[in-house]
Amino acid sequence: MIIVKLTLVPIIILGLSLAGKRWGGFVSGILSGLPVIAGPITLFLALEQSPDFAAASANATLLGILALSSFCFIYGLCARKYGWLTSLTISWICYFIIAALTSRLSFPPPISLLLVTSFIVLLLKLTPSITHNTITLSITKNELLVRMLAAMLLVMVITTFADSLGPTFSGIFAAFPVAASVLAVFTHATHSGEQAALLLRGVTVGLVSLSSFYCGLALLTSTLGFYEAFIVSLLLVLCLQLLMYRFVISRKNMAPPKPS
Repeated sequence: MIIVKLTLVPIIILGLSLAGKRWGGFVSGILSGLPVIAGPITLFLALEQSPDFAAASANATLLGILALSSFCFIYGLCARKYGWLTSLTISWICYFIIAALTSRLSFPPPISLLLVTSFIVLLLKLTPSITHNTITLSITKNELLVRMLAAMLLVMVITTFADSLGPTFSGIFAAFPVAASVLAVFTHATHSGEQAALLLRGVTVGLVSLSSFYCGLALLTSTLGFYEAFIVSLLLVLCLQLLMYRFVISRKNMAPPKPS
């Protein structure tokens, strides 16, 4: 199991990073909405704790997306005025404040999904408009290493201390913005705050699918069983991400050409 923890998530992060290099930051951000880190954490919780523990953490992760989407929004705003360190510090502080408040919430999964998606839509409406250019994101070996190690560290910490954290905090911190932080910081440092904000807008859009994954998992576990519900929810989120990607590409193709 330890070998799987050390290799599975870093390999997935590597794939996302290469996707960003190939298709740009916005698409990379949308793909980051897949349960690439939180999903394996929930699965490991089921294997090491119990399916009931993991199912209880799933609804907490769904509500934890409130804090994750807030991180993306705050970092995107700060990135237009400040450097990456200031932007990261402010957005992490906001994340932990909202995560602490979220831990006090308890709703049925459909209500949680409605709350989270409404919040995401509100944040997208409040986000200043950003030009969707297709700049190629360069990725250094050091950046790839940091991305993979940060994701692996989160998996190890949450699964190791799950007993002490309990299902609520294990679930909330499964949605900690590891991938979003690393992607934003390196994009900010190597390109611009505008590009980091664009990437995080893509992450925020992708969180709608991630929310659907955890709502489906929390709802279906009682009828299908945890592992069956995990597979069904994963197929659901893959379909949603495919539709979202096709929508983004179609809008890009329909956009009027820029004046020369």
